[in-house]
Amino acid sequence: MFRRGLQRLLTPFIREDVRNIAVIAHVDHGKTTLVDAMLKQSGTIADAKNRVMDSKDQEKERGITILAKHTSILPKGQRINIVDTPGHLDFGGEVERALQMVEGFLLLVDAHEGVKPGTRYVLRKALQLKLKPIVIYNKIDMAETNIEKSTNQINDLFLDTVEDADQLEIVSLYGSGRGGYMNTTPTKGGTMQPLFETIMQVIPPPKQKEGAPLQLLVGNVDELPDGTKIAIGRIFSGEINVKDVIRVVLENVQEDALVKRIQLYKGVDKVDTQRASTGDVAVVHLAEAKGKPIPLRIGCTLCDPKNVVPRQYVKPDDPTFQIIIREMAAKWKETETKEKMKSRFSNIRDRLYREAMNNTGLRLENVEGNTNALRMLGRGLLHLGVILEDLRREDFEFELQAPDVLTRQINGETCEPFEKLTLEFKPECLSTVTTLLVSRSAEIGETNTTLNDRVVLECVMPVRTIGDLNIKFLQATKGDGVFQHEHAGYQPFASNIDTRRTTTALVAAEAGLTTDYGLSSNKQHGSFFVGTSEQVYPGQVVGDCTSQKATDMIINVTKAKEGQGGFRANAHDAAQRTKSGFTHIEKSMEDALQWVMPDELVTVTPKSVRIRKYFFDGKTTKARKGEKII
Repeated sequence: MFRRGLQRLLTPFIREDVRNIAVIAHVDHGKTTLVDAMLKQSGTIADAKNRVMDSKDQEKERGITILAKHTSILPKGQRINIVDTPGHLDFGGEVERALQMVEGFLLLVDAHEGVKPGTRYVLRKALQLKLKPIVIYNKIDMAETNIEKSTNQINDLFLDTVEDADQLEIVSLYGSGRGGYMNTTPTKGGTMQPLFETIMQVIPPPKQKEGAPLQLLVGNVDELPDGTKIAIGRIFSGEINVKDVIRVVLENVQEDALVKRIQLYKGVDKVDTQRASTGDVAVVHLAEAKGKPIPLRIGCTLCDPKNVVPRQYVKPDDPTFQIIIREMAAKWKETETKEKMKSRFSNIRDRLYREAMNNTGLRLENVEGNTNALRMLGRGLLHLGVILEDLRREDFEFELQAPDVLTRQINGETCEPFEKLTLEFKPECLSTVTTLLVSRSAEIGETNTTLNDRVVLECVMPVRTIGDLNIKFLQATKGDGVFQHEHAGYQPFASNIDTRRTTTALVAAEAGLTTDYGLSSNKQHGSFFVGTSEQVYPGQVVGDCTSQKATDMIINVTKAKEGQGGFRANAHDAAQRTKSGFTHIEKSMEDALQWVMPDELVTVTPKSVRIRKYFFDGKTTKARKGEKII
C-alpha cells in the first residue's frame, strides 16, 4: 500500500493541451512578423496588424523589439503561450528572463543572411537552459536565399553550442512569416498549420509531480494607481485561485499576499479567469494580506504558504556599461518642461527605480558625494539610451556625464569588456574599413567573401574604443555596410589605448539666437551642432572644432552682420544660408553621449539635447586645480 501511494505521488501530471515557447533570433530576422501570422491564422486575432506585438513607441520608430512580451494563440482548442523577444544584444536581459518561462523555442534564421552574432547569443542562452529547439528558415520567398549555406551554418553552430547530445536532434521548418506559411521542406506557399503541429509534437508539454505545491516564477511586474501589485509569470506546478492567500518569496524575504484577480492571455488581450494551473502564463493581481509591503520583483516565486518551494531564477549577465544621470543644473533649467516637478531629482530617482523593477539589465547605484545623481549600469549605450529617451518623452529633464565601460578584477588583474564585430560591405571599401578598425585598436580576424561578392570581416576590440564606430563605418561604406556585434568576454585592460576625442569643442560665448553670419564667420574652425535662429547659452558646446586647436575655442555665434540686426537680419541670413556653407550636424542623445568628454555634460529636456562645458567661467573651459565633476 505504501509503495502504491508513493508511486501515485511521483506520477507526473501533464498538460497535453498547453505548450510554452520563446521566439528568438538575430535582430530583423522576422520574429515579430512571424508572431503576427501565428496570431491571425490561429484565429486568435482576426485582423492582426503589422508588428502587433511592438506596442512601445520607440519599438515602432526604431523598427526593433525592445521588450519581451507575452501572448497566447488558441489553435483548435490548444493553447500555445509565446514570448516574443528582442534580437538586439543590448536587450539580452529581456531574452534571458523570457527563456526561463518556456520548455522550447523557435530559432529564426534569415535564409539569406544566415547565422549572425545575435543568433549565436540567443541560441547559447536557450541551450544552457536545456530547452527544445525548432529551427525556422525564414524569408525563403526573398531573392538570393541560400538555404544550404544557412543550414550548414546552423549545424556548425549547434555543434559548437550544445550542452548535451540530445540537443543535436534538430527539427527544421521553411517558410515566410510575412507570407504566412511554414512547411517541412523549402516549398513556397501554404499556411502556418505545419508550424502549429510541429510545436505540439516537438516541444515538451508542461508537467509536474502529482500533488506538487504552487510554484509561479515571476517574469514581469507592474503596479496599478490604487497600489495593486501585478505579477506576470509562469506556473511550474500547482494552481492558483482568486481569493487565495499565497506567499511571495524573494531570496530571504517572504510575505503573504491576497490574490484579487487572475487573467490569462488571449492574443494581446487578457481574459479573466478564477483559476490558473501548471503551464499557464498568468497575470495575478495581488493585495497586501497582513499590512506589510509585498516583495514583488522579477525572479521571485509565488508559493503555497504551507509548502514554500521557491523556483530557481538565473540572473542576467552583468552590466558592461555605465552612465551617471544628474539633476539639471544648466542655465536653461525648467525653460522647456511642462511641469517643474519633473526637474526634481527625487522624481527622476523614483521613476528609475520603478524601471529597474522590470528592466532586468538595469542596475542603479548611488554616486558618492552627490545625492542628486545616480549611476545607471546597463548592457550598452542603446539599452540605456532607450530608458533615457523614455524619461525625456515623459517630460523629465536631466544631465548625463560621459559614459564609461565597467572594468572588473579577474585573478588580480584589471580587465575590460570586449566585443566581437562582424562587418559586411563592398570590396572597394576594404582598405578604408580596415584603417578605421586599426585606428580603434581592433584585432582583425577572418575575412571572407559572400556569394554576392561582399566582404564579411570579423574583429575583436575593447568596448570603450567602439564609441561612434557604427556611424563612421556607415560613412566609410556610404551607408551600404552592415554592422553587427556581440559580447566577447573580458580581457586585460589595454592601458596603451587612448579613447579620448581627438578634436576640441566650439563653445558659445554669449546667450541669444544664432545667426547665419555668426556661424558662417567661424565655419573654418569645424562643424556645428546648431543651425540658424537657435537659442544658445554661454558655455554651450555648439560644434566640433576640427582645426587642430589644442584647447576649446570660445566663439560668438549670435553676432549679426554690421548694419543689420534683429529679426530682419536673421531672415536675411536664412535666405543667404546656401551661400554660407557652414556644416550643420544635428546630434541625437546617443550621438552626443558617444562624442562628449569627461568635462562635458549632455543636457536633455523634452524639447532639446545640448552639450555644455561643466567648468566654463566665461573665459575658459579648463578646470581649476583640484576641481572635478561630482
